[in-house]
Amino acid sequence: MIKKIDWLLNRLLFSMHNLDYCFTLVVYTIGIWLVVYPLYCLPCWKRRLKEREGISTFKEYTERITNHIRIIPQYGGAMILLALPMYLVVGVWAICYGPSALEIIRRHLVIVTACGIIPSWILCDLIYWKKNRYLRYFAIFEKESVKKKAAWIFVTILVFVLLIVANFFLIWYNGFLY
Repeated sequence: MIKKIDWLLNRLLFSMHNLDYCFTLVVYTIGIWLVVYPLYCLPCWKRRLKEREGISTFKEYTERITNHIRIIPQYGGAMILLALPMYLVVGVWAICYGPSALEIIRRHLVIVTACGIIPSWILCDLIYWKKNRYLRYFAIFEKESVKKKAAWIFVTILVFVLLIVANFFLIWYNGFLY
């Protein structure tokens, strides 16, 4: 059972990493054509790149810029994915205990926030980062078809959206009750 949970969480991390890669690639492409290309058209910029970096073509320049896109997986998304269910528990607790629980949350917002972030950070350390465990799973998931990767990206987006909607619903319901 623990291996299946570990596999699922690493699968979600890989999907978040692919989603982050696709988004970053789009942003980089837009940035290259809006900022980098106009700069490269300037003769003084071309001279400077050739003298300092040894870059003589626009293709070399863009390759040097985009080489750093797919190196490190996204850690913030993994922590948020693990923190959102913990905030659901806090929301249910606030509904069960009423106005006194809401008053505790309002007074100690930093502690409540830490109650979601610190455990998710510890879990991420145990599941992903310790001895770079995610690399073993990434090697397996990288061999899958593009169709399967796209389906998992869709599932990951759906999980994020559902958790965020559920958290906002609990906040709205708490405000509606009290």
